[in-house]
Amino acid sequence: MLDSGLAGPPTRLPSATLYNATRVDALLTWPTLEEAAIDAACPWGLFVGRRQPDRPMTSDGQWDRAGVGWDMPAITGAWIRICIDRHGFLPLVQTVGGFVALGADIVDVRVVTHGDSGLQHRERRLLLREPGAWFDALRHRRLVTGAGPPYLIRGWHPTAGGGPGWGVGQCGP
Repeated sequence: MLDSGLAGPPTRLPSATLYNATRVDALLTWPTLEEAAIDAACPWGLFVGRRQPDRPMTSDGQWDRAGVGWDMPAITGAWIRICIDRHGFLPLVQTVGGFVALGADIVDVRVVTHGDSGLQHRERRLLLREPGAWFDALRHRRLVTGAGPPYLIRGWHPTAGGGPGWGVGQCGP
């Protein structure tokens, strides 16, 4: 997790990698997000990427890199598209060990095909922009979701008639 850059750049020595103790201690003070706070900030859903972002985390190219290489079923891409069509964007956070490392607005989702016609692989590319005001409620927070797949989506209804929840590969209203 420290390698993600959340505690600042490391000092590399021949036999050790050191981090600023004040910045490491500050990570320990990040509060855990409650589901009600997530739903209030992102009422129509939240895409949670669970992979380590590239550094530096605030550069313009970071959003381009964070949007590439999402292996997801077509129904997931369609659900993201519906959110974008209805609301203009879908909020995205990228977490490292549960710590929110990056926020962005998903403004488009595209299919990218790799390989030849006999052996093709399709993945989704998320086009991202700087996050809106919603990110203020999630910045410098922890989002505890446990072990699992490389992404989760808050707002899908995992069961018929259920309220907001976490889902992967399931679609709701």
